[in-house]
Amino acid sequence: MEQTQGCVKLPVNDSCRFCSSNLRINGTLGSCKLIFDSRDKDNVCSQLSKLGLAIDNTSFRSYRICRRCCTTITRLMRDTEVLQKWKNAEREIEIEIETETCPGEDDSSADERDREPTETPPSETPPPAKKSRKSTGMPSRSSVTKVMITYDKQNENILKCQSDTAGIVENVAKRKFARAANLMSRHRELKEHLKASMLDVVEADCVTLCKQQNQFMLWRTSAEELQSFSFQELHDDLKRLSPFLFNILSKITNDSLPHICAAASVALRGRENRLAALSYYINSVLLNGGGPKKEVFQQLAKLGITTTKDNAVSKQQEMANYWTAPLNHIADPPSISPKHITDDS
Repeated sequence: MEQTQGCVKLPVNDSCRFCSSNLRINGTLGSCKLIFDSRDKDNVCSQLSKLGLAIDNTSFRSYRICRRCCTTITRLMRDTEVLQKWKNAEREIEIEIETETCPGEDDSSADERDREPTETPPSETPPPAKKSRKSTGMPSRSSVTKVMITYDKQNENILKCQSDTAGIVENVAKRKFARAANLMSRHRELKEHLKASMLDVVEADCVTLCKQQNQFMLWRTSAEELQSFSFQELHDDLKRLSPFLFNILSKITNDSLPHICAAASVALRGRENRLAALSYYINSVLLNGGGPKKEVFQQLAKLGITTTKDNAVSKQQEMANYWTAPLNHIADPPSISPKHITDDS
């Protein structure tokens, strides 16, 4: 302790950073905790950061906190979680009100809502658009939907739809398939069945691509065929032979042409190792000018990106013997923009 003009000045780290209470009683530190404890991932500093208070470990401020202030922080963390749950619940209710059809609304009002908005006169300023996300739960309904099934002229069966499927049946009957599909994707059981059906479509697309007679571009691995390798043609083959799988990859990659081609090539080699045209193209880029070590090829081959180095060198020699043009363009492939290939490789 330092003594200044009769007053005792505590060392910085012997007091609580927030309430300044003395933590050293009878010469012993007690009932305190380190704020910046590196051994604890959820230390006091990280908890305060989650609450919106960022603090730094400086020499003129204490790095200790008393138990009473720790209890206050714990209570704030708990109360903040409760407040966030309340906010999320209110937000979901607002989204459902904005996105769902009000109970008892007739078809005419729904049709009016579905119409395109009329143009706003130049003198009037349109109101700002409300941002909302789709609700993942099934909307509540106050109406009753029934289905009448007629097997012949004498036998009729009327079924009352459950509340979670009534909206789907109603929209299918009205041929509002987009709305019906949206409701199906939010129904827990139907969603799983839809997922299985979509996977069957993906499986069929993969089988089509792996049939050699369909002349998918990744099958073209001879020296003559590799000379005319084209990202644009690979992209077009995917779109033509497997439209559903192509749409999935296009959505994931934000319609980036080279990423669609690379993702499809690596994924399909897991199913059929002979779909290696893009891998041989990458081999040529790596081998030009000496190339990486054999271990690099082994690691990349496990990922389906390249072939083994022995196969890569063998194919490079085959291309060198067959091609009359030099291989310089392999070392400097054309620039590939996300939307379009400007030049075939």
